[in-house]
Amino acid sequence: MTERTPKKFVGLHSHSCLSIGDAIGLPQDHIDFAIENGADALALTDHGNMNGFSHQYLHAKKLKEKGVNFKAIPGCLLKGQPIITNKGIKPVEEIEVGDLVLTHKGRFRPVVSTMKRQYEGKLYSVFLSQTKTPLKLTEEHPILVRQRTGQKVWQTPNEILFGRPNKTVGVNAWNSWVCFPKTEETSTFIDVQFHLKDFLSWEDDYTCHRLLKPNRYYKSSMKWNIPQRWQFDETFARLLGFYVAEGWANEGGSFGFTFNINENEYIDFVVNELNRFNISTNVRQRTDKGSTDIEACNKPFANLLIRLFGKGAKNKFIPQEILTAPIQIKKAFIGGLVDGDGKAISNINSRRDLKVSSPHLAWTFKVLLSSIGYWAKVGNGIETRNQKEYSFWTVSYSPKRSWKKTLDDCEGTYKPIKKIECEHIKDVFVYNFEVEEDNSYCSDFVLHNCEAYFIPSLVDWHKMYQERKVEKEEARKAAEEEQDDLETSEEKNEEEEGGTVVENEEETKERKVKDPLKKRSHLVLLAKNQAGLKSLFRLVSNSYIDGFYLYPRMDFDGLKEHAKGNIIASSACVSGNAILETNVGLLSLKEVVERVKSGEEILTLSYDEDRNKVVFAKVLWGDCTRRNAKLLQIKLEDGTSVKVTADHKVFTNKGWLRADQLKENMPLRILTSNT
Repeated sequence: MTERTPKKFVGLHSHSCLSIGDAIGLPQDHIDFAIENGADALALTDHGNMNGFSHQYLHAKKLKEKGVNFKAIPGCLLKGQPIITNKGIKPVEEIEVGDLVLTHKGRFRPVVSTMKRQYEGKLYSVFLSQTKTPLKLTEEHPILVRQRTGQKVWQTPNEILFGRPNKTVGVNAWNSWVCFPKTEETSTFIDVQFHLKDFLSWEDDYTCHRLLKPNRYYKSSMKWNIPQRWQFDETFARLLGFYVAEGWANEGGSFGFTFNINENEYIDFVVNELNRFNISTNVRQRTDKGSTDIEACNKPFANLLIRLFGKGAKNKFIPQEILTAPIQIKKAFIGGLVDGDGKAISNINSRRDLKVSSPHLAWTFKVLLSSIGYWAKVGNGIETRNQKEYSFWTVSYSPKRSWKKTLDDCEGTYKPIKKIECEHIKDVFVYNFEVEEDNSYCSDFVLHNCEAYFIPSLVDWHKMYQERKVEKEEARKAAEEEQDDLETSEEKNEEEEGGTVVENEEETKERKVKDPLKKRSHLVLLAKNQAGLKSLFRLVSNSYIDGFYLYPRMDFDGLKEHAKGNIIASSACVSGNAILETNVGLLSLKEVVERVKSGEEILTLSYDEDRNKVVFAKVLWGDCTRRNAKLLQIKLEDGTSVKVTADHKVFTNKGWLRADQLKENMPLRILTSNT
């Protein structure tokens, strides 16, 4: 925090010495440092424990008694707010370390720490269009928001521009939308061995199995024909959808389905599909109840169903394997679920409502629908049957795009923000937690903390910051003068011609001044050892102290200073900001090109195909090949990604291939100077 740091700066991510494995300084020291540098609040996000917050809270309380008003910020959601996990939903207060939650990138990541505190201050209620129940959160909590331009940004509730700018109708008429991610398509099979490893053993890699712990009902010699990895196909996915809608199972090995007596098509499908897996069935009609029961017995299959989808109508959910399956598998599963639960489906004004007994099933169905482009609304209620009250959950969505009141793209679905209300509360407990890698999670929509970005040079950036402040002030004064002149001119034109003044679009565009300070790029940094980890902590701290402008920022000079061979840098895209390891240290691709053009000899890591080694080789030529080009994103299993042009060649197990020739699951060669 310096003179150049915004006055209202508040750190929302800090670690004390009580954090496991990282950071220095007592919680009290962090507060004193924040106060000295003009901040009136600080969020403590220690890993693995909440011990530090008690010290932070007590210290802040003592300061308040001395007349220093300072807030400790470790949490921001009210009790009871549902959080989406890989096994359904959990109230935010029940989230535990190790739980896998859905992040804004559409993947499930583990919780690394949880937080709870007593709160007094502003509470914001975010209302979406066509919804009655808001999500409530404190003023410090950022939300992922899609703006009218299509850009997605993190904004706190008081920063969001909600509603519609005019009385026009339609989904595009709103100022901003909340976001819900589409899950990554990473699952092509069910790992049966993983789910049943506690009581099954495989004789080979395919179909032969035996019980590890036999009992009087099942002898050790009994075998089943169930593969270790059950490959998805559409008919199998539809069968699983039918099970979620109409199925039951127990650990003893029995399982079955219950259909209406007239649903012969569905009955025949289930029987034939089970027979395909060599599972015999018994079909029994119950005319007194107007239903048909399909019964079967296969212990591995029954236990697999329980562990994938839960047991009992009130506890079922859609597992991660289905949520991250290819889109055709998802649609087949939805087809089975909707067909099987037809009695629970109602259609109102082209809207489809699915009524279920399980809140976990309702919320995971919302995730599944989002992945194919539908925003779903989840609600609950109580109905009376046979003088008893039963709770139920509804999932509302529209399969007809003409009726859709939402937007969607390749990354997620979006719902308009109707209004945001603010109230003051006190003596209320609020909750938050930290998530590995993505540091975000999903409730009704995506919530997040913060990110750090890189800029070319802090020295140059500070100079630009001061210049930009002057430009903004001059532009403001010029705009005021221009507006006065324009009003005078309009009045004169209206008097003389009685017509209207039409704005010149090109002139308007010329008046718009782009903010060079907003330019930034991502950089992936990996710590090679403990020293590298400490260096990363220092870089992050400096990004908040010296480099904060809209976002915390780092620069290459600071990276060079702290890397010292202990940090691995890798750009996520082949652009001018890409970082290369050279004989003179880490350099951006743009800097390498400029130095080579000036005549300097630069060596960088290169792959020697003849020796199958990575060696330093001389850069012979470099230039900017194009300024505007469409990029392809290549995502790897570890979550990293690379952006290249379609004609850029990538080294694979089949040799060099163009980026647009790559296929899913194709192995790439990952080489370093040490391998």
